[in-house]
Amino acid sequence: MPRPLLALAFVPTLALVSAPARAADAPAAPVADAALPSSALLERVAPAVVSVKLVLRGDEHEFTHEAVGAVVDPSGLVVLANDHLGSDDQKASDVKVTFGNDPKEHEAVVVARDSVLGWGWLQVLGLSGPVAAVDLSKDAAPSLGLDLRSLWRVGRGFDFAPVVSRHYVSARVEKPRAMWVASGDTVPLGMPLFDGAGAVVGLTASQESSEGDEDGTSSSTFLLPIADARRSLEQAKKRVPDAVEKAKASKDAGKSEPEAPKEPAPAGMDGGAAPGAGK
Repeated sequence: MPRPLLALAFVPTLALVSAPARAADAPAAPVADAALPSSALLERVAPAVVSVKLVLRGDEHEFTHEAVGAVVDPSGLVVLANDHLGSDDQKASDVKVTFGNDPKEHEAVVVARDSVLGWGWLQVLGLSGPVAAVDLSKDAAPSLGLDLRSLWRVGRGFDFAPVVSRHYVSARVEKPRAMWVASGDTVPLGMPLFDGAGAVVGLTASQESSEGDEDGTSSSTFLLPIADARRSLEQAKKRVPDAVEKAKASKDAGKSEPEAPKEPAPAGMDGGAAPGAGK
């Protein structure tokens, strides 16, 4: 298996794909090298891959958390893994977004949390104009054996360097919804995966098992179809004006910005989708 452009130790913001591929579905080996060179993909996509820093506050603790996200709209709308925005007993605040290796931190607000599909949405504030964004409008579909790549960034101490990782589709899963297993290099959670032509085939997300195991509900990282990502994106866009207005009001009042609801929501609310979406 080809190695990523930069060999690194484990990064906390990444999650391994732990769901096993079915023997009948798994290809014997990854397909041939992609048509678009990794250097070209990096040059095209890296400007839209951002670093996120936020504070997670609980009843008895507070700590700074760092993650990686992708700008998916030129207005500055960012997608990342919902898990990065805190759990039931935590609240995300003081959200900052960094573009490339520019040290300037831009304030951002939590717009929506799609607890069903596993994505969180942020809106960067105070931008002077459109910014580079990943295009989710094209219909590119995964298939068994398809060669994939992802982009993410290392931390501040390593100049936020962009990294290209290699993956391949090793299985299709039908429950709890239609999705795919991406094997190979470590998969960045909540990020787009690209095919050989550089088109987005879907976004990765943590998904809970439809049945669970003896110790309770289990979860793994999967590649969800681009159609699911677009639906969640459109719902998040609808919530941007209200989220930005609330953030402004909270700032004027000297309070921390409000957090978007993180409990499961019915279809069409909080960027959520009904169970089984994407089938």
